[in-house]
Amino acid sequence: MERRGYFYQPDLAEEGKLVYNVSFDERDYAGFQSLSIARKERLKAYTLRQIETYVGERVNVEESVTRYEIVDGRIFSAEHDAFLTDIIKKGIAHRRKFGNPIDFAREDAELVGAEKTEARLCDPETPIGAMNLSISPPSGDYKNNFFDAWVVKQDEKGRRYLEAHRYLSDLTIDEYRSRVAPFKQFESRPTPVEFLEDPIEMDGFESPEEVQKYFSGGVRVLEKEELKKIHRINLPLYLSYMNSLIDNPYDFFTHRLRYNAFLNNTDIVANAVRDNDTRLLHDLRLALAFAPQELVEEKIWSLGMRQVREDMKGPCPGKSGGYTLPGMENSLQQSSSPFSVTEFGMTAEQAKEDPNLCQCNEGKGAHFHCPSCGYPIIVGEGITNCPSCEEGKKC
Repeated sequence: MERRGYFYQPDLAEEGKLVYNVSFDERDYAGFQSLSIARKERLKAYTLRQIETYVGERVNVEESVTRYEIVDGRIFSAEHDAFLTDIIKKGIAHRRKFGNPIDFAREDAELVGAEKTEARLCDPETPIGAMNLSISPPSGDYKNNFFDAWVVKQDEKGRRYLEAHRYLSDLTIDEYRSRVAPFKQFESRPTPVEFLEDPIEMDGFESPEEVQKYFSGGVRVLEKEELKKIHRINLPLYLSYMNSLIDNPYDFFTHRLRYNAFLNNTDIVANAVRDNDTRLLHDLRLALAFAPQELVEEKIWSLGMRQVREDMKGPCPGKSGGYTLPGMENSLQQSSSPFSVTEFGMTAEQAKEDPNLCQCNEGKGAHFHCPSCGYPIIVGEGITNCPSCEEGKKC
């Protein structure tokens, strides 16, 4: 299998528009070998959690629950090793560089809302079970519709902490306004900014689950147990991606290939889960968990070199999708992908002047080689699939 990591340079500006940005992981793993054993394990656990959370959002899981510690009167994320408001501030700075100006007021409002939740729920005088509700209707680049129920809890050692329960919703602005009327009044039709900047106290409910029932909509979602099935099958692909970061944080091509692979496999598994296709789920699990490593690598290559379905709906801004790589099937980047079959749109004269084409003597005329089987493909003959691969599906 050809290794291209040292020759492939990612487009960081384009990647900044993605919900999950592989370049952030590459930054985090650049100094992995110099970390202590404890910090290595913490980073790996954090990355796996981020992947699983992202996959859950991509397939519309019913609920996600995150624990936050209370440290010095502030909301602290152990996974990020940072305070929540500091994380949001970094996110705002990133969006100011890569985001949509139409969302700037909304993002500032999210910070204001988090600060208010922090001030109230981290107060030691606030009773256990107290809840704040943050409603996040869609707007701008933020396509999904959800709400977070924050609750004060206490563990067996008497330590106070917070749980954030995120639920998908299909309520409209007017329906939200009607539901919250007993708890908060709006003089006019509220905007997403107004909802986000002013969390609503919901202490009258016994649990976040009761809040969810009160606001229940009709979104088609996966149950948590179904998501666990996806993660169990996908785990070898998650670990393959993480191991590629550890082995060489600068092998940009391989990281994105393996990232594409687990996203494409997620869609396959999610469809099988929704259809309750137990036979296919069994085969998918065996194909990754017990197959020889050589076959697993072939599967990763096949999955990773397919264009990833783009999903604009998600709790985070940006595109939920993958990366276009040199030689990829159905590449969307025709002008910058010299190994792609879409280059057949070039004329023969243009092809002769392209320095990226192969200079060997195999084949007739200007050509490059199929990334799957190596067959020499002649530019300018109008071919759309490699004639050597079975049914043209491999390249």
